[in-house]
Amino acid sequence: MSYLLFQMALYMLATLILGFLLGWYIWGNLFEEGNVLGKLGFGAGAAGTDDGAVRPAAASTADADTVTALRQENSKMKADIDRITAQRNHAQDDLDACVAKRKDIEGELAALRAQPAPKPMVAKVVSTAPAAQSKPKGLSGPRNNRADDLKEIKGIGPALEKMLHGMGVYHFDQIASWGSSELAWVDDNLEGFKGRASRDSWISQAKKIVS
Repeated sequence: MSYLLFQMALYMLATLILGFLLGWYIWGNLFEEGNVLGKLGFGAGAAGTDDGAVRPAAASTADADTVTALRQENSKMKADIDRITAQRNHAQDDLDACVAKRKDIEGELAALRAQPAPKPMVAKVVSTAPAAQSKPKGLSGPRNNRADDLKEIKGIGPALEKMLHGMGVYHFDQIASWGSSELAWVDDNLEGFKGRASRDSWISQAKKIVS
């Protein structure tokens, strides 16, 4: 029985010593400068007041630097937001201008579609077939043995006048009576002067003279 009491006394003493050592260790480390409670103002850095209340200590230099860095970052983010907002507004203006331009183009296209389709152009076929020719009626000689001065017609010189006499043409009224077939024949048979009768409008000139 005494032995059991002795063991219980030893256990209680060991427990007391262990509790004291543990409390001392926790108390010393809990309020060590720089730990969590110390930073909150409950350790060695805490400031007391007359009423016995504990006040948090001032922020450390590291905390001040952190706050300054956060403020600078916040200012930079605000500047970026303002810049992005300005760019967005500019892009929106460009988009509105493009939409308005698109509407104008669509209106022009609608107006063009409303117009009647142009008539297809039909190419004129130019006939390459030679014109019909017919030799004009000639005279065996001039009437009353007196020929008209055919040189009054512009484009007829002595050589052409002699050539016309050889065709039996002596008078203005003969030339004035030619049709298209007779004119084509004369044009084709004027040696060295082909086409001259048409180019110089001999028929119209002769008609003016005899009218």
